Amino acid sequence: MTLPSVLRTFGRWAWRRYWMKNGKVLTNPGKLNPNVERPEGTVNPDIGILSVYQDNRISAIIAHLSNHTDTIGGNFVSADWPGRMERKIQMALSYDVPVYTLVDCQGNINHFDIASSDGQASYAEAVRIGYGYGEIIAANLGKLAPFKPESLGAALRTVTIPFRDITDAEVKAAEEVLDKPFDPGKGGDMTSEGLATGDGPVARFFAEQMIAYKGNCSGKKRDFEMVSLKFGKELTITSLPGEAFMEIGEAIRGGSPYPTTWPVVLALGECGYIPLEECFDRGGYEVLPVEGGAPRQDTDKLLINESLENLKG
Repeated sequence: MTLPSVLRTFGRWAWRRYWMKNGKVLTNPGKLNPNVERPEGTVNPDIGILSVYQDNRISAIIAHLSNHTDTIGGNFVSADWPGRMERKIQMALSYDVPVYTLVDCQGNINHFDIASSDGQASYAEAVRIGYGYGEIIAANLGKLAPFKPESLGAALRTVTIPFRDITDAEVKAAEEVLDKPFDPGKGGDMTSEGLATGDGPVARFFAEQMIAYKGNCSGKKRDFEMVSLKFGKELTITSLPGEAFMEIGEAIRGGSPYPTTWPVVLALGECGYIPLEECFDRGGYEVLPVEGGAPRQDTDKLLINESLENLKG
């Protein structure tokens, strides 16, 4: 193996939650929106690379990076930008080496550049992003230092994640939204930018979800397994069961005893978006209850603490 290398990449990720002039936060507020004040959170432009050698050539590559994998849009099955990234690396090496994408915390970022009017939900955009990542990785494969961990280990723990408690007042507000006259042919859509407006079919969707969540999820809890793979004292790969915000990954890295720590989201289960607790009063659709998702507001701290416990020893 070769020692994981941290590379800097720019222009292929962006914030997706922004403070607006009205003091609230919107997710994907729309391109060139004059009411945007500033981004809410942080981003991580690093790419981690681990290449595995067999018979004097690379037999596998693991890439760790942060971005949403929903570039193309629609309801078709697609490998999205990770598939194009793998193809670009394979073309550079002239053989079909498998490339495994591990997605870092990405719940509050994506690839949309709201300062540009260009469309960014298409197959061409997935190609642009994937090829960009692939070029960076391929250009640095020969620069990685040899890495032979003195031991391999794993730690497993089960974590209980409660659903949120929904109040009767929240349900009443949702019912009032559904009682309003609605013309499905006028205004609003279910795209990312349509979700930001919070009206029309979007408002009805989240109202329906609020009521379903109250009946089927509120007050209950789920168990998830969390695994940490340990490569000597240098590298650990640790799982998170949902779409964690960037700051959760930064907190895990900051408290980890391993110089290189790779949190991996959407691993071993899906508990929904995991915002920071302070984000719940700000706005944005990541904090809204959706049936099957929407863990309790303090789940950020729970997963940080459980992850760091997994990394001990």
